[in-house]
Amino acid sequence: MKPRLPLNNLNTFTTAAELSSFQAAAEVLHVTPSAVSHQIRNLESLLGYELFERLDKRVKLTSRGERLFAELREPFRDIYKASESALHICQSNELSLSVAPAFATRWLLPRLEGFYTTYPEIKLSLTATSDMVNFQRDNVDAAIRLGNGDWPGAESIKLFDMELVAVCLPSLLDSHQGALSPEQVAQQSLVINSSIPDTWGGLVCQCGG
Repeated sequence: MKPRLPLNNLNTFTTAAELSSFQAAAEVLHVTPSAVSHQIRNLESLLGYELFERLDKRVKLTSRGERLFAELREPFRDIYKASESALHICQSNELSLSVAPAFATRWLLPRLEGFYTTYPEIKLSLTATSDMVNFQRDNVDAAIRLGNGDWPGAESIKLFDMELVAVCLPSLLDSHQGALSPEQVAQQSLVINSSIPDTWGGLVCQCGG
């Protein structure tokens, strides 16, 4: 049965949804940002509703967009994995890299031009996901993740340190004379990032205004 929605448009949608950016999606898909925008508009026209909120420098999924992304995310990953397995990619000048979406857009993609200038012979393939990688199954050569490096079945190399800063409502600081101890912070309702669930585990600094 012929699909009613263009698969190419759906692939573009899932990439843009993963990265929260038409610009970043264009880099990964090797097309122009206007081409990404056109494909998303075409998909929205066929569906009859908007998939993204267009913000200043990024995009945000609407509630309907989130539902569609939740249904398409894993199937497109399975298609990618199956195609990689079928092609038996093993050329020495090809590197398949898995990176977290935020890291890809804010750190890696802006530096790719310099990488290609230094290593023009290397063909880089990026997969933007925060899921842990199974190197026996996922056809990935390397992955960049935030953590302590204690991942079974993988050899870890530390790239750099990252400093996390706690933020809160000004009224919370006012109610504690302008500063909170680590113990007081631990008693608050803490926001957890699912991609780095142990964020608050090493709370050692004092939070102040």
